[in-house]
Amino acid sequence: MSLGSSSSSSSSSSSSSSSSSSSSSSSCSSSSSSFSGLIWDGVSAVPKSSFDNKTCMFKGLAGVMVVIKDTSRELEELKADQQQQQQQSEYEPIDSSSSQQQPPQPPAAAAVSDLDYDGGEMSSSEMQLLEGSMQLIAAAADVLKAFGKALLQGPELQLGSESLDSWESCLFHSRHLRRAVEDLGAAMYPPQDVEEVAGAAQAVFEITELMIDECPCGDQIGSEQLGTLAAALTAAHGGGS
Repeated sequence: MSLGSSSSSSSSSSSSSSSSSSSSSSSCSSSSSSFSGLIWDGVSAVPKSSFDNKTCMFKGLAGVMVVIKDTSRELEELKADQQQQQQQSEYEPIDSSSSQQQPPQPPAAAAVSDLDYDGGEMSSSEMQLLEGSMQLIAAAADVLKAFGKALLQGPELQLGSESLDSWESCLFHSRHLRRAVEDLGAAMYPPQDVEEVAGAAQAVFEITELMIDECPCGDQIGSEQLGTLAAALTAAHGGGS
C-alpha cells in the first residue's frame, strides 16, 4: 500500500514538472518571437531612409546654410537694435541726474546685470562694417544656395567618381566657411576690433572664392551665373573692407 501510494505521487510530480517545463518553454518562445518581430520591424524600416551620396552632400550643405542664416538673422537684429538706440539718443533729453551716483544694487540684481550684454552704441564706422559684413555673408549664402540647387538637379554621385570627389572637397570648404561666418558674426558686436573683423571677412571671401573656382557643378550653374556670383562676392568684400 505504501509503495503504491509513493509511486503514484512520484508519477504525478513528474507530470506536473513536465507540464511546467512545457509552459515555460512556450512562454520563452512567445517572448523570443515578439522580440524578433520588433527587430525585423526596425530592419525593414532601414531601406526607407536614403543614404545616397547626393543626399548626404546636400544635408551637409544645408547644415552650413542653417548656421549662415542664423548668423544673418542675429546681425539683422543687432542692426535694428543699434538703429533704435541711435534714434533714442537723438530725441531723449540729457538727464543731468543720470550722471550722479546710483544707489547700490542688491547682490542678486547686480549678478543679473553682469550677465546682460550691452556693448553700447556703435559708431558710424562700426555700423558701416556691420552692413558690409552682412552683404558679404549674404553673397556667400547665395553661392551655397546655387550650389545646393545644382547638386539636386545634377546627376547621381557614383562612388569613386571624380564628381563625388569634387563635391566632397566643396563640402570640406563649406564647413570652413561656416566657422569663418560665425567668427565674422561674433566680431560685429561692439566694441569691434578692426583687425579681427578684417581677418574674419577675408576668410569668408577667400573660402567662398575658392569654392567658386573649384565649382563641382559648373555645367548646372553656368558660367554666366558663376561670374555674377563671383562679382557680387568681390563687391561685397570691397564694401566690407
